Amino acid sequence: MQLGIFAKTFDRPDVASCLQAVADAGIPATQFNLSVAGLSTIPDAPVPDQILRDIRAAADQAGVALDAISGTFNAAHPDPAHRQAYLDRFRHLCAAAQDLQIGIITLSSGSRDPDDMWRWHPDNTTTQAWADSRTTLQALAMLAENHGLALAVEPEHSNVVATADQAIAMLDQIGSPAIKIVYDAANLLDPDGYDPAAAAAARAATLPSWDRTSRSRTPRNSSPTVRRPPPAAACCPGR
Repeated sequence: MQLGIFAKTFDRPDVASCLQAVADAGIPATQFNLSVAGLSTIPDAPVPDQILRDIRAAADQAGVALDAISGTFNAAHPDPAHRQAYLDRFRHLCAAAQDLQIGIITLSSGSRDPDDMWRWHPDNTTTQAWADSRTTLQALAMLAENHGLALAVEPEHSNVVATADQAIAMLDQIGSPAIKIVYDAANLLDPDGYDPAAAAAARAATLPSWDRTSRSRTPRNSSPTVRRPPPAAACCPGR
């Protein structure tokens, strides 16, 4: 394991100065984003070879590992045409990641909010939202497998996959070796309503009965109990 950071953390005019800023901060690895190179995060056309060479050269010059690349779009957007448009574009990102020798693409499960995928929407709890997100992730997993890549989905308290248990259910239902999970404990908690005392009490109550090996799995193609978790329930018990 090594320390890494979002490349976009450093606002610089070009890729070389951005990755050099990462190195100057003493950080050996980064999650890259094509926006640093002046492109869309998920490009709508093949990334030009010269841009790919420039990115690779900048990383080598700075001595910074490109360990992952951002591929986030709203995988649960209420408009099917919106989801399909990004699915069609995603192959260009996969090809770029492959050329850059980046093995992991990060993304989220999306939100029913049509304007902000990081904003909670009550329809996130519906069976249809779960099914749409799963269908999108299944299609992306097939693309990733074809390119020899992994997809790392990050559970977010404001997204369809909002808890650790829902993340496990999504992994089980998709059933692809290409799908992985990004574990960011902070993003499982709602900062507007987090109660540390309640979270600790809830976690203590679940510890004695938690048994990962005997937990019944969610049947394939069915949604778990999808609801916006209270802050305490967003904790991952026993792990």
